[in-house]
Amino acid sequence: HKFGRSSNSEGVAKVPLVPPHVQPVLSKSKLKELNIVAKSIEDFYNAPMDIEWAVQQDGKLMILQTRPITNVKSNGGLSFLPPGEGFWTFDPTHMPRPISKWMQENYSFEYGANNSRRTGCLIRSINFRFVHQFSYSQPEFIPPSEPLERAAKAYWEKKLYEDDYREFTDFFRPDCEALLEELRAVNPSSLSYRSLKVYVARCFDLAGEFWKLHHTYTFPTMVVVGDYMNRMSALTGKDVMETLKLLEASSPESRGVLNKKDPLLAKLYKLLKASKKATNLLQNKNAKWALDCLLHMPNELGETMRKVRTKYGYRLVGGYDLVVPSMIETPSFFLSTLYLGATEESDAEKAEEKVRKLADEWKKNLPDEKHAEFEEILDVGRRFFRIRDERGLQTDLSGIGLCRRGILEAGRRLADQGVILEAHHLCSATKDEALSLMGGDFSLLQCSGSGHQGLVKIPTPKELERRINYIAEADPNLIPRALGVPPPEPDPMALPPNIRRTMGALDTGMLRGIWDEGQKDADEDILKSKDKVKGLAASMGNITG
Repeated sequence: HKFGRSSNSEGVAKVPLVPPHVQPVLSKSKLKELNIVAKSIEDFYNAPMDIEWAVQQDGKLMILQTRPITNVKSNGGLSFLPPGEGFWTFDPTHMPRPISKWMQENYSFEYGANNSRRTGCLIRSINFRFVHQFSYSQPEFIPPSEPLERAAKAYWEKKLYEDDYREFTDFFRPDCEALLEELRAVNPSSLSYRSLKVYVARCFDLAGEFWKLHHTYTFPTMVVVGDYMNRMSALTGKDVMETLKLLEASSPESRGVLNKKDPLLAKLYKLLKASKKATNLLQNKNAKWALDCLLHMPNELGETMRKVRTKYGYRLVGGYDLVVPSMIETPSFFLSTLYLGATEESDAEKAEEKVRKLADEWKKNLPDEKHAEFEEILDVGRRFFRIRDERGLQTDLSGIGLCRRGILEAGRRLADQGVILEAHHLCSATKDEALSLMGGDFSLLQCSGSGHQGLVKIPTPKELERRINYIAEADPNLIPRALGVPPPEPDPMALPPNIRRTMGALDTGMLRGIWDEGQKDADEDILKSKDKVKGLAASMGNITG
């Protein structure tokens, strides 16, 4: 049977089908079209939707109405389908929350392909797709080949990774510092509206550049650190994860505001200790007021506080996106960290001594002829572990935070004008959307010179608010860790020897050294607990501990 318009054109009538249907009413192409349209509606609202639809006699698909399904909880009711063929994984460590539209435009790993080939890695690149703004990734592999095996052999035998280390220390870091200084040198609140618009455009561009720079050394650092873990484990008989103990305190900069090897921070802590008033302010419960007082203290202390704020205060504290707040935006966290630095007795030198003592104990259990090899492996591991940490500190964690500072200033002015509801809502906009809002063009915008082709629909204040709230309130615990069918495990022994070394190192350095795939039982314990968290981005709000 089917329902159709009744013969008198009033209401509908149940009509028997002659002959009865034996094939599906909708073709595969129409089902695919319906699926795409329904998915786009759900993606737009970021919620499960009840959708009513019909197909006209001419075959045109019509959406009649749509409304939220209200009997499901949060993002748990969203449908998560593989965004493409193959197996896709969700990374809750680096991107636990939905990412902004700006981040989606810049989220790519293609710029790491050159360094991937140099190491003899079989991963050409890492593809990203977004399901309800959550990031899923899939490695793109290339088959083993003779040229790739030669590249891997040269990388290990000629120690070409040392070229990466020299490039990082001699050129990469100074170049990144120059970009950071460009941003620090500008006080966005002192700019005219016209100059601020130019500065905001530059902030969006530099934020994308910082994200790309972060991953320039991703493959070399993961491969070399993983190779250290494998070699040290083979030499000493220790578990590969245990070898990470010898890499602690490799980079004092990883301590952030607690890095007393930085002369600026060492000076600040000396001044804070000498001032009882300042120490009391660090413990004041009204953190925002106390921070303002410290920044305006007279003489050297106030000046040093302002320099520390500019250098460290704008580092992101919960991820790598423009929507993530910086340390200075959570004053209680900032002040409690400074208080810890001003009162703690331990320092980086003691941590290094502890590691050296442990290394000597391990080395003592080896034959004398293995001592030189031990020291060589340890030296390479510590130097490249430092790069693994500092590449983010020198790029997006600091740089995107400084870019956010400029965009927030624009947001404050737009909020004062009533164009948007709150200043930080502008951080959920794309570059083209933000510049259009600043220019007073609230209709469809034809963009030129920005890399975007065609018309851009300018978001309403409510839409920007919805974007921010969706990102902040989404629960990553409800997100499936993987989509699609996992491929069969490859046989590493089938690979040429040097490619096998590279891929084994990558497996250890990335899967175990970062995501620690061996701790799945512990992850389950954490997921079931209400007072435990795991990951780099634990909270979008106040962060302590």
